[in-house]
Amino acid sequence: AQHWRQMLWYDRRLMPGGTRLDFDRIRPTTLRPFGLMWAGPTEPGQVVELRFGFSLRGVEQAARTLEHECGPGPSSFERRRATTQAVWREHLGKVQVDTPSSDRATVLGTALYHSLIKPCLAVDESPFWPTPGPFAFDLSTMWDIYRTHLPLMTTLAPDRAVELANALLHIAEEEGNLPIGYRMAR
Repeated sequence: AQHWRQMLWYDRRLMPGGTRLDFDRIRPTTLRPFGLMWAGPTEPGQVVELRFGFSLRGVEQAARTLEHECGPGPSSFERRRATTQAVWREHLGKVQVDTPSSDRATVLGTALYHSLIKPCLAVDESPFWPTPGPFAFDLSTMWDIYRTHLPLMTTLAPDRAVELANALLHIAEEEGNLPIGYRMAR
């Protein structure tokens, strides 16, 4: 949109004129908060739709991801939202709870949602090697999830569990060992 500014911030500081962050190594000790902000004029009730792609590999991959996930052109938000809602209804609908308390049902649904968003599976997105293939990253260690989270994932989303197993094997083939901790560390 005309007269809109994109602003990038890193480590709680605005980066004047910044449009891109590149990390050659990301480690828990060096990773700092970062993000994008936009500022511009609007009218009361005006809808602003923002489209952006994300990739661990670069701008070109982010553009391909955006095109794949949202399609070409503007006004794809409603279609993307409907698709996302349908996928989450399918995942969350696999567990039925019989309780008179809507609060307890909400707590269970929230916990189930949180258990399904991690680890993050990102096919062809490894920032560490150029070959295509499965990739997974997370802030948890395998020790933290192998006795509870992984059996739940295997029960509720067996295809996702297989995808995670393939990603872990691919990481082991590329790096010589299974990941044991913060997946974005090298």
